[in-house]
Amino acid sequence: MQKGTTVSILPILMIALILCISILGQVCAHLEPDVNSFWSTETPTIDGILTSGEWTDAATRIFTMEMRSRTDGSLNKTLDAKFYVKNSWSSLYFAVEIFNDDYEAQDGLSNYNGLYVFFEENHDGILASGDNGEAATTWIGSSFYSRNDLYYQGSYWDADINALKTNDGAISWSHTNPIQGAMGNWTFEMVTPLVGTDGDAYDFDVTQLPRTLGFKIRFEEPGKGTDGVYPDDPSITKNINEATNAMTYGTLIVHPLYTLNVIAGTGGTTNPTPGSYQYPFGTPVSITAIPNPGFILHHWELDTVNVGSTNPYLVTMDQNHTISAVFYELMKLSIDPLATTIYLGHSVYFTSTLTGGVPIYNYQWYLDGSPAPGANSPTWTFAPTSPGVYFVYLNVTDGYGYTVQSETARVEVTIQPVGGYSYSPNLDTSSKTTKMAAYIGLVVMFGLLFTARRRRKL
Repeated sequence: MQKGTTVSILPILMIALILCISILGQVCAHLEPDVNSFWSTETPTIDGILTSGEWTDAATRIFTMEMRSRTDGSLNKTLDAKFYVKNSWSSLYFAVEIFNDDYEAQDGLSNYNGLYVFFEENHDGILASGDNGEAATTWIGSSFYSRNDLYYQGSYWDADINALKTNDGAISWSHTNPIQGAMGNWTFEMVTPLVGTDGDAYDFDVTQLPRTLGFKIRFEEPGKGTDGVYPDDPSITKNINEATNAMTYGTLIVHPLYTLNVIAGTGGTTNPTPGSYQYPFGTPVSITAIPNPGFILHHWELDTVNVGSTNPYLVTMDQNHTISAVFYELMKLSIDPLATTIYLGHSVYFTSTLTGGVPIYNYQWYLDGSPAPGANSPTWTFAPTSPGVYFVYLNVTDGYGYTVQSETARVEVTIQPVGGYSYSPNLDTSSKTTKMAAYIGLVVMFGLLFTARRRRKL
């Protein structure tokens, strides 16, 4: 590309970027990659303490949280944070760590910390009455102190208990230095059922996996008048406004255990043995093809698509998959006869026997290393036009493009001796019976004549 061309494109790119930020800001703000929930093999205890082994099976994301003013959006501080997420068939588990923040406790209406995890159930960018969440605060006088389910009531988030509904989920918290104003780390753990007991307006209604949800984490410090959120839309300075702006929510995909169906075609087996297996999202599964003697692995078919013959083959379980090992029987080819001598003027009738391969088969007979014109059948009659030694072999190419070559036959062609009839046992098979009968007839006739002469002499 010429230098001038590059310069002329730059203004276009800048205009597109400005439009993306100013006009399509909410759409372009989704810069965070999707979060794929991992499968829960260990059920965590919801006590606000991340004990060993509880969350090692979870997906994780490290992020920063900008604590911004509720009044003017100015930045107060930036906190490092991390969250964990996993699920079973029935529950969604979430944990959040916020590092190096001061402890604000249970001594006032505005002197506390709070964590909220909101879910936009259909992830369509619109909050509706079917959207839910979990929340906890460190103020003992709050109904959120221990735990509380949330639901979106139309214009803001409310507590299930305020609608006289049941707390199906649980959320708990801890701080590593619980002294007023002391620095330390926050830990929040939560669980919410995928299908609640109060109905869709107040609980999740996730009856089939996988399911894509919108999510937003909000950490508040009311005494300082600040809020932090993740994902954070950079075009919105007041983070508190993002709690009800579903267009800024991140993407969370809640996965089931995915099924891998393994199929082995004729001619071999696989490791693991053919059958159905279940794996968590993202699991790499190595499949090895084991051909029977006389067979090779021709290719794998992953969900009916030919993906080559790498063996073993690695399947990443990002959905249900079916993998089939397609085996190929190696061709075996023989021709007959392999050695013969004939008189000039006679011919040799070659036949072939082929096993294995895949139709359609293409035949080509070769004479002294060159293709014999028109010799493209399983059989071939060779009629030499001059004496000498000839070499014949057959090539067969099958429907998969494999080629096999037969052994090479040796044909010696001689000139019939002068001065009498001599029978050659390697005559053209098409007239062998007739010529044999003639030969036998001559022998009998000469025998009779010889016997008659002896009788006359006697």
